[in-house]
Amino acid sequence: MKNIFLATALTLFAASAAFAEGNTAPAAGAVIGGSINVEVTENAAGDYVATTTLGVGIATSGVAFGSATVESVDGATFKIDEWQVGAHVGAGTVSFGKQGDLMVGNDFEIVGGTTIADLADDHESLQVSMGSAAVMIGLTDVTADVSDVENIQGLYTFSAGQVALTTAADYNIDSTEWTLGTKASADFGNINLGGLATYSSDTELFGYEASAGYGIVTAFVNGDDADMLQNVGAGVATNLKGLDVYAEGSYNIDAKDTTVGAGVTFNF
Repeated sequence: MKNIFLATALTLFAASAAFAEGNTAPAAGAVIGGSINVEVTENAAGDYVATTTLGVGIATSGVAFGSATVESVDGATFKIDEWQVGAHVGAGTVSFGKQGDLMVGNDFEIVGGTTIADLADDHESLQVSMGSAAVMIGLTDVTADVSDVENIQGLYTFSAGQVALTTAADYNIDSTEWTLGTKASADFGNINLGGLATYSSDTELFGYEASAGYGIVTAFVNGDDADMLQNVGAGVATNLKGLDVYAEGSYNIDAKDTTVGAGVTFNF
């Protein structure tokens, strides 16, 4: 079964490459950009520590496209964070690389998301998207066996006016476990409402996170069906003359623990 999924995706990818090669439209030049992020958080000892992350990326666009991003954390590591190659085929797009997953997630930088199913996505994948729908085939380890498919994901986004709804699903072929996720948002000018929910057959837990924002301030609450009220928190985020600045905090009601942090990012 896994070879059928992989063969189908490889056929689509090869067809897209052939289409891109035969298309005479000029490709756009390469664009180089990056970011410097400094984030201050509290560690287990109660001390506030700073983490500096430098990211540099290069991307090309056109009928065929590609991108790669390298990342260094505190100068101690230097690695390729994400990369992809692909092509536009009519109204669709096919890409291959280390490009994350399709599952829904929260929008905070430091806090939140603790009750939501978090799937591993540190592997290569084939992704096909068309309009509001996308499908991903995750590969376990292409250096060991390019035909070993780990998981399959699907996503669909529906928008109507100020309201957007995204639903995603993941199926792990080896474990036969599955995960469902839904994210909703409503934008009414300065007022923003959001909701996020997941269910994992592995943990048999339904997790949620609800948020409400006004201007640059957003508050949230989360939990799961075993403990519906676990964390409350809030964050502020804004741009000050080219600097993205954020500060966030949360409070765990059961453990009576707080999590706070702040950061600043400069994009170039």
